[in-house]
Amino acid sequence: MREGVVFAGLDDRGGPLFDCNISFPDAPVGDGRPTAAMSASVADFYLANLDHITYEQAHSLLCYRDYARACADHLCRNRYPKAALLISRLLAMFISNDEEMARDVQRWSERRFREMTDRSTVAATKHFRRIEAFYSDWEIELLVAGCDLDAHFS
Repeated sequence: MREGVVFAGLDDRGGPLFDCNISFPDAPVGDGRPTAAMSASVADFYLANLDHITYEQAHSLLCYRDYARACADHLCRNRYPKAALLISRLLAMFISNDEEMARDVQRWSERRFREMTDRSTVAATKHFRRIEAFYSDWEIELLVAGCDLDAHFS
């Protein structure tokens, strides 16, 4: 797994809200460049210039994004609708740093695409409870610190 540092949100001045490490699989030998659309999607979601990644690495990052979005939607859609993108980014970075979870999430995303199913099945997946626990711990830390997620993103 390779690692890079990206930031998960923007503060009031447009700077990084906080930095996070994101990991992605090593590139297979002969792996080509991602399409322009993939590169744009990765850059848009992760708020980072990751021009050095390969097609398969971009694919992995987009799989993490899809699963993280589904988890965030399930976990916080009613409580923090304005912070859902930040929460999705945080969850994607959490996923990327666990090799087993990252592999399983990629399989989930690929199977969902192949079978043309929606993302409502995310709560029944193998790693959802870990994601939920991580999110809950993070949310508690922010609340204890006096942070109102939706107020910050108004």
